[in-house]
Amino acid sequence: MNLIIFSVFTVYLIILIVKKAEFVFYIPIFHVLLDVSFYYLGPGSVATYYRGGIIAIYLLLIYRYFKFKFPLKNVLFIFLVYTGLLSISSGEIFYSIKGYSQVFLSMMMLPVGYYLINNLAKFNRLNMQLIIIIYVSVVLTAIG
Repeated sequence: MNLIIFSVFTVYLIILIVKKAEFVFYIPIFHVLLDVSFYYLGPGSVATYYRGGIIAIYLLLIYRYFKFKFPLKNVLFIFLVYTGLLSISSGEIFYSIKGYSQVFLSMMMLPVGYYLINNLAKFNRLNMQLIIIIYVSVVLTAIG
């Protein structure tokens, strides 16, 4: 089972490298498959770090190849600096850094979505992915 799950992760890494900006439409399905894998691999497995790694690689690709303006750039920057300083000054430094990395990666996706999903066709494509995820989640829940 582990081989199947890690092969799915490898496929998503290949999709990320090939599709680059279009990978934004595959992220929801990627997260559902990853959440299902926690049942088989456990919550502390390498799969938890794989999620962050894939999103970090995606963000590096997007910010490297695309120059875009985001209207809330300063607010986002201040928020990330503030939460970063709070996490550094915490008594539980490793737990805080893990939490900060989750906040950082998710907040950095906001400008990416603002830039890449900029018309109705792309928005409908993303919504169709979410509808597929609902069906996949119901089937996976029924399988148990």
